Amino acid sequence: MIRKFKPFAALALCALACTLSCTQRTRPDEGRVRFVVRPGQTITDVTRSQLSDYASLPDASSFDLEIRDSYSDKVWSGKVSEWTGEITFPIGTYTVAANYGSTSVEGFGTPCLRGTGSFTVASAGEQDVEIGVSTANSLVRINCTEAFRNYFPERSFVVRTGAQTEIPFPSTETRAAFIDPYKFSVSGSLTTQGGKAYSLQTEEFTGLKPATCYTVVMDVANVDGVSVSVSFNDTVQNIQLEVELND
Repeated sequence: MIRKFKPFAALALCALACTLSCTQRTRPDEGRVRFVVRPGQTITDVTRSQLSDYASLPDASSFDLEIRDSYSDKVWSGKVSEWTGEITFPIGTYTVAANYGSTSVEGFGTPCLRGTGSFTVASAGEQDVEIGVSTANSLVRINCTEAFRNYFPERSFVVRTGAQTEIPFPSTETRAAFIDPYKFSVSGSLTTQGGKAYSLQTEEFTGLKPATCYTVVMDVANVDGVSVSVSFNDTVQNIQLEVELND
């Protein structure tokens, strides 16, 4: 199944909330700009939720900006909150990149948002430059069916990412973890109602995409073993694990 996160442009990130400007006079061959950072995209998932359900959305002033001219020379860099508008731009074309967080910081509540924009200064005066940013991470969550929860009342999992980051998922964890969009695997410790302990290890799940949340569904397929059903975009993959439930 594919679900879409609702666009979160409706966060009260209007132009005035993220805009920095200066009212000083400019020369006829220079101009000033005001930057507007505007999150707004959909995320593929199996629930219709907002990204804010998984992490606190950053204030636009927390984004890092980097401005370069048409020769790719850096004109300015710093946080949106540090932009005073005192810099005037000679007539020409420029690019600006906005960034918050890093995909290498993996875990709960660690979104990375990125985006770029361009603008042209054609004459003196001021203009708004809007930068649309989107989620650069993949998200991973774990869900257990009722049958699985009943068979294994005690259970815990660990998501291991391509960077070898280990993210614990205790049985009560319902959040999605933000990871680098590369690959991951899941290991687990399970205990049956009768007190028998087992472990499981999935294969690596690869081909991850940014702005996509993958749900690993744990289910007891039959009395001879456990089948892990993995929702991967439109695909459901069943993996037979070496766990002997009747020992």
